[in-house]
Amino acid sequence: MKREDTYFPIVGVIAPSHIADLFQSAALNLGINLRTHTNDTMELESLSAFARQCDLITFTGLPIPLSTIKSLESQGPVSYTHLTLPTKD
Repeated sequence: MKREDTYFPIVGVIAPSHIADLFQSAALNLGINLRTHTNDTMELESLSAFARQCDLITFTGLPIPLSTIKSLESQGPVSYTHLTLPTKD
């Protein structure tokens, strides 16, 4: 669920926990509302549920099937980092 009462959008990061921790620390210092998804499961249902809680999502450091990324794109904004390498299905 997206919140309308925050100045910054809710940014979602899908990343390994050690990378997500770095994002969380930086976001806290900048006052950015950040959510992280660090589960082992990269199934579409799990990622879709996470994405619905965010205004923007980004991926880093994980191999995610291109079809999953395309499905998430249809739900809203997706940002790519230089570490994102979509995999073939």
